[in-house]
Amino acid sequence: MRIFWTPLAERTYYDNLVYLEKNWPESVIENFIAEVEKILTLLEVDPEIFRLWEKEIKVRVAPINKHTSLFYHFDKNVVSILLFWNHKRNPDSLRNFF
Repeated sequence: MRIFWTPLAERTYYDNLVYLEKNWPESVIENFIAEVEKILTLLEVDPEIFRLWEKEIKVRVAPINKHTSLFYHFDKNVVSILLFWNHKRNPDSLRNFF
């Protein structure tokens, strides 16, 4: 499987890194990056590994840590990374992205 990052995924990933840089030590940032890389590796092998978040649009969610999740979907050959979501945000607004 090939991994494709949407512009929204790139922006929200970067936003999470900026937040971490302002508020947390370097070790937390390194752990976040490592966890994302680990999830991407898992998705390349088995994109069905994480649960469906929204069945109708086939969006899945992968927990990165207790504060952040990665949303994605896949087809035959491509896993599309859609969004990184901070759990402190209003969950109702999450539906606006899909």
